[in-house]
Order: sequence, then C-alpha cells, then structure tokens
Amino acid sequence: MAAGRCAANQSSPTPRKLVLIGGPIDPFSSPRKDAYINPSTLRALVKMSLVAVPWPYPGRGRIVFPLALRALALAGYACFGVPVPGPFRDNFLRQFGASDPFIPFHEVYATLVDLHGAWLLETLEKVFADPPMEGLWREPWVASGALAGTDIVAIEGELDDIAPPGQTAAALTLCASSKAARENPVIPGAGHFDLFSGPLWQDRVAPIVRDALHS
Repeated sequence: MAAGRCAANQSSPTPRKLVLIGGPIDPFSSPRKDAYINPSTLRALVKMSLVAVPWPYPGRGRIVFPLALRALALAGYACFGVPVPGPFRDNFLRQFGASDPFIPFHEVYATLVDLHGAWLLETLEKVFADPPMEGLWREPWVASGALAGTDIVAIEGELDDIAPPGQTAAALTLCASSKAARENPVIPGAGHFDLFSGPLWQDRVAPIVRDALHS
C-alpha cells in the first residue's frame, strides 16, 4: 500500500525494490487449514475481547484488544508448537544455534502492547473479510499498476501455518508487469516464525533479502 501510493504520486520517489515476507496479501488464495474460523466468527470473538482502558491509566476509556489476551494467545500458540520436534521448538528454546536453552521468545513478549480496537476490527474487515484486497486497491491513490517498475520479492515458508504459501505471492499477481522482476522463493521446511528468526532466517531468508536490496 505504501509503495503503491508513493509510486502513484509523481512527486514521491518510486521504490525500486519491495520485499514481502510471510504476509496475508490475499488470505483467500491459499486458506489456512483452520479456515473453519471464518471472518464473521473471528470478528465476533474479537468484539467479545475488546475492553476499555480503565482509570487511572493513560488513554482511559479507549477501546483496545488488551496486552494480556495477546500474550495468552501467543502462549497458546507456543503450547501447540513446542511439544512437536522441529524448527518452531528449536527457535523457541534455542535461537541462532545457541547450545543452551534460554527461551528467546521472552523478547517477543516484551514487545507486545495493547492494540487499538477499531484498528483491529478494520484490519479484519479489509484483509480477511473483503474480497482479495478489493477494498484497499479500489482507492484512487493506490493502484497496483503504479508498481510496474518496482522489483517485488515475495518470500514464503513451505510450512507456514499463519500465512500459507500463495498468500504472499498474491502480490505478484496484483502487481503483474513485464517491466520489473517478480520472484517467489518458498523456503523448504520453514514455518512462519522461521522466516523472521533462527537458523532458516539466517541461512536462507536473510541472504535473499540482502541480495534483493543490494542487487
């Protein structure tokens, strides 16, 4: 969206490279295995989870998806992944080849914050409920054709269970053009978090990002 807006605005510099990693550009192109959690059900669950910031905290009265529930959701996800041998458990317990367990995911917990409730609901509507990106690309100041001269690399993980292969690659279809390079490397054996941390990030993903940005 940001790159498209810059490209459509003649007074702004057009990005020459765009690297997308494990994101749901089009969730409908490759539905998750847990697709039974449909958009309407998800919206209802989120609405039930929204709370008002209490007094005397800053922002009191503001409707948010609270930190406590986000941390609980992350912990639940970890409980499913850690018992199963594989990259997720390795990254959870030992990151970047460390021999001693030290739970690197505590750094993830430390970065969590409350989410603005209205923003979260709007994201669910625009990304997971509307037809593929239709509500976003319809805006006059964002046109996929404006990125005709931008090289796009869509990196996906073979075992990604959050944004399965195909969801990020949808950007290449939205921005189809013969004037620029379009690449879709799929990292074998990589789950979602492997695309951002751990050995697979270091050995497979980071070199692709580096080469794309410096070529």
